[in-house]
Parts: sequence; structure tokens; C-alpha cells
Amino acid sequence: MLLESERLSLRPVEKDDLDDLVEAYSDPGVAEFLGPLDRLGAARRLAGYAGQWEEKGYGMFSIRSRGDQRFLGMAGLDYWPRLDETELGWILRRDEWGQGFAFEAALACAQWGLDELGLPCLIAMIKPGNRRSIALARRLGMSLRRRSVLFGDPVDVYAVEDVDSLRR
Repeated sequence: MLLESERLSLRPVEKDDLDDLVEAYSDPGVAEFLGPLDRLGAARRLAGYAGQWEEKGYGMFSIRSRGDQRFLGMAGLDYWPRLDETELGWILRRDEWGQGFAFEAALACAQWGLDELGLPCLIAMIKPGNRRSIALARRLGMSLRRRSVLFGDPVDVYAVEDVDSLRR
């Protein structure tokens, strides 16, 4: 599975993304709202994403620049069994912030999930102080659905229910 946008190429994450993922999470600005992720944790997370691709047929993508294929971050769809909902998630290397890459990647994933996969809804669980992610969710056309708690931390759950509600 490969998704492409004007500037990005998205392919399913794989073991070879380990070093890039650890490096991205080593930045305090990236880890501020997502928590730290060491090498072992990143390897486990990548294995979980690979399992989800096998089980669900969707998962997280490695975001690459179409030009030089450099790693920019991750975006994609993550199924939460206890909620029976699929999250649209994103993480971007800090040195790539502010260029619209997260929006471009998240939009491509959301369109794919809602239109091609026929998912009924996509959510984004965002800690209340994460202004950048809240702005991105709103820019995508997501709206606040509910407040919840995730791993002991409060989160605001944003949602979008159809591809026509996405803002391009």
C-alpha cells in the first residue's frame, strides 16, 4: 500500500523505520504530548503497527519526502479495540514542523480511511494543551466529540464522520 500526495510518499511503517522513529521521539518538543519512546518501546510499537496492518489492512505510514525519501514522521490509522474506533494519528520530526506536512499526510490518510476503506468515523485523541494538534484536527474538519481519559491523562476526542466533511 502506498499513498502519495503532492509532496509526500506514505508507505506502511516497517522495522527499518526504527532509528528514524527513535530520533524523532528524542526531541523534547515531539515527546511533550506523546511521551518519551526509547528504542525498545519504538520496536514494540512498530511490531504492533505491523500486526495491525496484517489484521485490519490498515495502520501507520512512514511519511517520506517524495523528492529525496527522507523520513519526516508518521501518520495513519490506529484501531483501538476497547473503543471500537479508529484513530487518525500523526507525528512529525520537529525540524519539519510548520511546512504543512502533517496536514498533507493526515488528509491523505483520512481520505483513504473514510472513502476507500469505508470506515464510519475517524477520531483523534489529543491532550488539551496540544494546540498544534488541535489546530490540525480542526483544519482537517474534525470537531470535538467528547472528553475522555487515556492512560491516566485527559484527552479531547475530535472526530470526522465522512470524507465530504474533510477540509482540503
